[in-house]
Amino acid sequence: MMEVTKEKLSDKIEGMNKQELESFVRERLKFDRHELEGLNIDGDKEPHRRFDMSGYGENGSCHIYNTKILNLFADCGIYDRMKFLYLDAYKGGMTLHYATWDEDEFRCDKEEYAGLGTVEIIIEILNLTFICTSKKRRM
Repeated sequence: MMEVTKEKLSDKIEGMNKQELESFVRERLKFDRHELEGLNIDGDKEPHRRFDMSGYGENGSCHIYNTKILNLFADCGIYDRMKFLYLDAYKGGMTLHYATWDEDEFRCDKEEYAGLGTVEIIIEILNLTFICTSKKRRM
């Protein structure tokens, strides 16, 4: 079996159309069969992981949960050109804070994702990663 490297995976993702990219993200967000056993499933839609957009939770539980979801896409290169990537949830909205590696002075940019679902936010982050022209870390 051929191993898929990060470069090959990011090339594959960059070549996907909108529907293919959405299917790829949904597939990554799917629960495995063991996780599904404890869930109540309404209808015939397959459930998937979703960001907790409340911003509430004790001891950072909301942030930890959302970071675990974001890390499902780490092998797609989302961290390669960023000094940091941080999702901040509050009252149903999500803000992405990030800084790229080619900035000499520390400057934080942000993207607001109000009204978007988990799949759409992940796609926006992937798109942001692919259009970023900064250098990659540790090159």
